[in-house]
Amino acid sequence: MGIFSKIKNYITGGAAEVAVVFENDLVRPEDKLRLFVTASAKDDCKIKKVYLHIKCEETYKKRETTTTTDSNGNTTTTSRDVTKYYSHFTKELVLAEDILLRKDSEEKWLAEFEIPVDALPSFKGKDCHMTWKVFAGLDMPGNDPDSGWVSFYVQKKVDYTVEQM
Repeated sequence: MGIFSKIKNYITGGAAEVAVVFENDLVRPEDKLRLFVTASAKDDCKIKKVYLHIKCEETYKKRETTTTTDSNGNTTTTSRDVTKYYSHFTKELVLAEDILLRKDSEEKWLAEFEIPVDALPSFKGKDCHMTWKVFAGLDMPGNDPDSGWVSFYVQKKVDYTVEQM
């Protein structure tokens, strides 16, 4: 591999590929989310840390109305839908530190994370949805190789017991 290929990998994050593989992508509050982060090296990589970001984000459409008045006293009202985002939960896990990943090799790290008891469940509605996601990355010189955001599902815990009177 030439020096220009090494520079390109340094700038673009192409020195390694990162993927997330879930043991089960459907979990309930108080359960553990278990997944593997895999990294395949295309070049020698000196990794400061392997990290995992976990987040729960609400996305919703909101109608915003604006009224303006010009210098002649004419009033104009316009409305438009705006997409808003609200973060309900964020966490970072460090899975490993100071790793040397050799060219053409692959490494795997197991990540376990307990879903909080009060976690909001995943849902998708017409104008609103709640999404749980993970993002795995390698902190290294240049642009960090990463998995991109990968969704998983949190299902609300339901108690089906019937109390006797």
